Amino acid sequence: MAGDRILTIEYKDSKRIVKLSTDNFATTSLSLTGLKAYYKFDEASGNLINQSTTGDGLGSNADGTASGDPTYSATGKINKAISFDGDGDKFTLGTTAGQWNFLHNNNNFSVSFWLKLNATPSENQGILGTGTGGSSIGFDLTVNHSTGGKLRASIENGAGASANIQSSAGFVPQNTTTWYHYVLTFSNGSWNIYRNGGNNESASSSVSWSTSNHSRNMELANANANTASDVKDLTGELDEVSIWNRVLTSDEISALYSNGGGVAVDDAKSSFISKPTDVQDNSILVEKDTARRYWFTAESERTPTFEDDFSTDNWTDVGTQIGVSGGKMVWNALRSGSNQGSYYDIGTANISETEWVLDFTLDIDAMTEGDTNAYFTIGLSDTSTMNVNTSQDFIGLLTFLSTSSANNSRFMATGANGGTTVGGTDFTTSDPQTLGLFYVRIRRTSATECKVAIYSNSDYSTLVEEQTVTITSGLTGLRYLKLTNLTVSGAGTGVFNGTMDNVKYYNSTTSTTIPATWNRQLPTLPTISGLKLHLDANDSSTITKDGSNLVSAWNDKSGQLNHLSQSTGSKQPLWVDDTLTGLPVIRFDGSNDQLNRSTFVNGAISQGFYMFVVMKPTTGTLYNFDSGSGTRGFCYSHVNAVRYGCGTDVAFDSTIPTTHVMYTFFVNGASSNVRKNSTSINSSNLGSSTLNGLWLASRHTDASFGSPDIAEVILYDNDIGTTNRDAIESYLTKKWGLS
Repeated sequence: MAGDRILTIEYKDSKRIVKLSTDNFATTSLSLTGLKAYYKFDEASGNLINQSTTGDGLGSNADGTASGDPTYSATGKINKAISFDGDGDKFTLGTTAGQWNFLHNNNNFSVSFWLKLNATPSENQGILGTGTGGSSIGFDLTVNHSTGGKLRASIENGAGASANIQSSAGFVPQNTTTWYHYVLTFSNGSWNIYRNGGNNESASSSVSWSTSNHSRNMELANANANTASDVKDLTGELDEVSIWNRVLTSDEISALYSNGGGVAVDDAKSSFISKPTDVQDNSILVEKDTARRYWFTAESERTPTFEDDFSTDNWTDVGTQIGVSGGKMVWNALRSGSNQGSYYDIGTANISETEWVLDFTLDIDAMTEGDTNAYFTIGLSDTSTMNVNTSQDFIGLLTFLSTSSANNSRFMATGANGGTTVGGTDFTTSDPQTLGLFYVRIRRTSATECKVAIYSNSDYSTLVEEQTVTITSGLTGLRYLKLTNLTVSGAGTGVFNGTMDNVKYYNSTTSTTIPATWNRQLPTLPTISGLKLHLDANDSSTITKDGSNLVSAWNDKSGQLNHLSQSTGSKQPLWVDDTLTGLPVIRFDGSNDQLNRSTFVNGAISQGFYMFVVMKPTTGTLYNFDSGSGTRGFCYSHVNAVRYGCGTDVAFDSTIPTTHVMYTFFVNGASSNVRKNSTSINSSNLGSSTLNGLWLASRHTDASFGSPDIAEVILYDNDIGTTNRDAIESYLTKKWGLS
């Protein structure tokens, strides 16, 4: 978790520095704790590969020495890679007996690597291993050639007992030019294999160790098997191999995969989660917590309606003591009472009566009050007449030097309506004579309010002071950008010397920049065949609600038109915003609220289907989901039971959740299974009835009402398989911030 800090980003196009405080936010990075060995394969040549880590690493003891003739490939996944031809090519990793024991007598380890298998092997091929087989102690990771390539990992205890995982066929594509990222993890008997950032395969198997050490070293591109025929040498390329004595988290695995681009271990330790394709290029990721990730799109500068760097003179001068000179607007000895100044007509078409911004730099070189207060104003007026004390509307900055030592030199945010001063507010800390070059921003924020601010830097990010002008009556037609002295009484002897530069006027906006935005980066539902129904409380376009947020329809996103509705106003549930990690839910009152459809479009759904629900249950005998008629249907009731056929109860959750949870229902007779937050909690026969329709928060008989908060419901009319199941559970977990 990151602490307080400032991220400063400079964008070449706008030349702006954007400072973002990330207090209470965290970035996802890869911890190097537990990294025992890491091979980049970026050596220029030779038959030695260097173990590239420090800290927990094994150091030079884990360097690898080549056998055969493995070669360096200039086109690795990240920089270079190692290519193996399948004919005796391998690296022996390490020289110290027992240094790899954590891979077969420790309960936790991970192996990460990129693999491109550029041939179709006829036999099993080794990736990494200390050797197994017979009564050996060891670990091996291999590609089994059967049916297009299975990834297999195994550990053995020296007494003939083993624990292993083997993927499904085709998990390792063969004869390909494409790189694939794999991570193997093992923890207390639980195996997981990740491909391209997703948890695609898992298994449970454990083994008791009869001894703790053996003398074999690790081999790369061969499994160091006891029997030469067990495993053959690898034909393919490897890159970025890392070996850990702990289990990598899913976020760390995602950081290494980086949406297919790959991130080196050294870089991933401080990297952000890789950027999705649907956010702007200049976005950066911050995290509120593991459930809420936001892509921050920084400010980009707007094009001003009018701007002037005074490289040419486009202003109309009144008097001889002001004018453009040396690339600036310059005034010398501009006196009170002499009605001198300069103006620019920006035109009526470019004027907003409620929102605009005026930026400029100001440098007061000298001020002398003489025998009369000296006044100088810069702002917008409805007339080109210099004296703003006359009948004109005006908003701007007043700079003055008083003959009273108590007031001395200071600024005022001021406005005038018909020549009458309105809403004048003194600056309390900013002395025009001590600021040197400073930056002024005048903003009209509404028909009745204007803000005048002074900044110390050119990107207007360091505020010195800001004051507000409250306008008691409307000021209109402010078309003239004007610099002028202010007549008080008599000619006076007070004078100003100063300059103005870099004028920018923005119409119809309260900021000179496109506002910075926090875009919640939500995952997208994987595309899987058989989608029958998809209800998403976060998709406002699918929800019909009235001014009180009562929901009359919740439309199906699957394209199957299985919409749910409730025409009776007293039975309509409530749409509630910002409930679950900032996202909305549909809330049912437990009295009579209900959404339903009696039959699915295209008919009932037979046994062998998946239903995913994100919800917050409630106590009591409350039927939250029901589908069917009579004794036919599927019910979920929070009496710690699942009902199928609304007949025999099947207990599945002994603890009533106090927060939102995800239930996964696989209904397939005796092969049924119920999961809670991606963990199986019951496998029981849920009956054999079909699924006819869907009622939310009640029985189909319009009775036994429940009061859940429902966030999302997804229904498939087939057995989508465990890989697809895991993908949907991952989607829902990330989206709704579940454990």
